Amino acid sequence: MGNRQSEDKKHVVIVGASFAGLILLDHIKDDFNITLVEKKDHFEWICSMPQSIMDLDYFENGATIDLKQCIEEDRVFGQNTQFYQAILTEIGNLDICYHLV
Repeated sequence: MGNRQSEDKKHVVIVGASFAGLILLDHIKDDFNITLVEKKDHFEWICSMPQSIMDLDYFENGATIDLKQCIEEDRVFGQNTQFYQAILTEIGNLDICYHLV
């Protein structure tokens, strides 16, 4: 992929790719370089889709979004966003530590 992040923008780390994390990402995508850290490889939209509980094919094709593809391949949130499937383990003064899943 390469690093598409702009050097003249500040860097923001968003932990969690649920509704709040993705809405924040969408709102700031043009103003910052963004790293998104999420332990799952997908976003689930199942609260209003009871069929997804009973039908695995429907769940996999209609109720989930592959985060890496959405963010880094399709570039839905622009060129300045990177996705890491990881678990946040520590936040230091200027360092963020995480374990890739």
